[in-house]
Amino acid sequence: LRAMVSPFTEVTVLANARGVGLMSFRRFHIDTRLSRGAALDRMRSLVRAPAPFRLLLTRVPDNGAPFVGDVEGNTFEFRRDIGYRNPLLPQISGTVIETEVGSRVEVEMWMHPLVMFFCTVWMLMALIGLLAFVTKGQSGSAVYALGMIAVGAGIMTLGFVPEAYEARRLITNAFEASTDTTCAN
Repeated sequence: LRAMVSPFTEVTVLANARGVGLMSFRRFHIDTRLSRGAALDRMRSLVRAPAPFRLLLTRVPDNGAPFVGDVEGNTFEFRRDIGYRNPLLPQISGTVIETEVGSRVEVEMWMHPLVMFFCTVWMLMALIGLLAFVTKGQSGSAVYALGMIAVGAGIMTLGFVPEAYEARRLITNAFEASTDTTCAN
């Protein structure tokens, strides 16, 4: 899926799967006419440093940055700064690559590995239960296993996908708002 978000920025969204289906991984890139340095500065404006451990229990005043993490060199790694708990919050990383006409911001989002492990175990156990009930001819009990699979898929979808879309929107809007025509040399 390709979309021009402004005359200076083009976003390409590639849906890829890793782990438990399409729910757990997203990848997209943004082609912009901004130089690599300007694109990295744009990414830095979205990110603030994580709070020290002693301040984790209190709300840290932020600089308006929607993400917590860091941008170092050509790479970045962060997550959304939210005021609530969501273990399915996407972990975001990527690189900024210089191109002939500017730069490309490549972004990947995925579930935290421990959450992926738990979700995988949940789904496998429900699937094993379903197979056991079906092979024993207990179709009434198989409905419960199907329900566990549906609940697991629903939790992953409702916890990860909207957060991934919101993160993509925030990142894309940072480049869409640009009318800067700074080009790479």
